[in-house]
Order: sequence, then structure tokens, then C-alpha cells
Amino acid sequence: MKTTTKVFLVIVLTIIIGAVVVWILNSEKSETLRDDQDVISNEEEQTEELDDLQLNTNLTNNLSYKTYRNDKFDFEFQYNSNHELGSITNNDTFTSFSFIDSKRSSLSVYKNVSKSLESFIEDKRKDYLVGESSQIILGGEPAYELVGQGMDNYYELLVKKGDNIYDFTFNTNSTETLDNLKAGLNDNQKMIISTFKFLE
Repeated sequence: MKTTTKVFLVIVLTIIIGAVVVWILNSEKSETLRDDQDVISNEEEQTEELDDLQLNTNLTNNLSYKTYRNDKFDFEFQYNSNHELGSITNNDTFTSFSFIDSKRSSLSVYKNVSKSLESFIEDKRKDYLVGESSQIILGGEPAYELVGQGMDNYYELLVKKGDNIYDFTFNTNSTETLDNLKAGLNDNQKMIISTFKFLE
């Protein structure tokens, strides 16, 4: 075999091998791009859900979390893994969960409530709910944000599903108005609200 033919075959093989390598690298790059687009799409969906809650949470992807799931009352939510669920109170009329974080937060589930959410709120307004309220969607259901009053004012969020009323209370360092209380929610409180959902 002539030297010219050998050189020609080496050049052709080099071109073929180079083309295969370029094709493989482009395929991997294309797949990575599709994965990135899926991540962006998921982030956009989460952002839309947060916008529905009107909370502007600005949560970071670096925040690690745990998921709390309650099959008895058919709900779940995520919370900062640096925080713990605190005490659980359980009796005939309600179950209450507290969260151990820098601010006092809790969720009470009132069982077998026959009245409407609006009537329940009006009854509570006589005791400790004050000022303005705002209607939002929480877990796909109509919910109300309110100002609760105790030693300090706190952000309160109530939603009804079936015969149960879910009553969140979140203490913040803000006072007085609903907007100030809402603006004072910390990232953990925002995460609980934005990821809360009812189980089907």
C-alpha cells in the first residue's frame, strides 16, 4: 500500500472519529439544555403559585426543607429543615401544631365545623380578630388573611376544606396592619404557606 493511500486513510478516519465526537458532545449539550428548560418551567410554575398567594416569597433554591404530611386531615406542607415541629395538641374539637422557630407559628385544625368559613371568622372576630381582611387562594380553596390580636398582633390565615377549618397563625416582628404583618413573614413561614396543599 502506498504511503499516500495510508495518509489518506488516516485523514479520513480522523475526520470520521472527530465527527462522531462532535455529534456526541452536541447530543449531551442538547439534553442538558432540555433539562435546564424543564427546571425553568418548574420554577415558573412555582412562581405562578406564589403569585396566586400574593406573598412575593423570593425563596432561594438553596433552602433545605422537610415535608410534613398529615393523612388524617389530608394536607401537607414544606418547612425549613433547620426548624422543628413543636408540640401537638389533640382534642375533640381541634388539633394544633406549633413550629419551633424564631417566631411563634402554629396551625390549628378545627374538626367538623358545620358553619361557613365566613361565619366562623365573624365569630372569631368577636374574640381576637381585628381590622381588615383579604381573600386569597390557599391549597386551591378560598382563604382569608386577617389580623389576629393577642399580646402582639399576628398574621392569621384561615381556609376551609370539607368540614374542617385550617387556622394558621404567624407572629412577625411587624405590627398593626395586615400588609405590615404579611411583609414581616420570615422565609420559613412563607414556605409553609406557599407549599401548603390538600391531599386528594
